[in-house]
This record gives sequence, C-alpha cells and structure tokens, in this order.
Amino acid sequence: MGKHELARDFARGAIQNLLEDPNQVPDDEVMATAYYNLGVENEHLRDYEAAKDCFAKSKLAKDILPEI
Repeated sequence: MGKHELARDFARGAIQNLLEDPNQVPDDEVMATAYYNLGVENEHLRDYEAAKDCFAKSKLAKDILPEI
C-alpha cells in the first residue's frame, strides 16, 4: 500500500509501549516481531543502518527465547 512511514511509526510506537508499560514485562517473541517489523519498514524506506540495527535486536530477542 506504500504507507511505510506510517507503518514505521506504528512499529516504533509498539516497541515504545512494550518497553514503557510498568505493569508488564515485554514478551520476547512480541519484541522480536516488533523489531523485525520496524526493520522491514526501515528497509523499505532505505534506512539500511536502522534496518540492520532492528534486525539485530530482533535476532537477539529470538536467541533468548526458550526452546520448544
């Protein structure tokens, strides 16, 4: 749909909400997904450094998930 700036803002907001909620510890899988989504939107917007950082954070979150 081409609304990558809006999607990026929503992904940033999701991460911020997850990190700032004092009543809840962020779920690792949700955080990994949020960072991945932010990375994808940064990639679409050609902000490759930001995308790389988000993908790394997403992988770090996935690496600490318990094995199923």
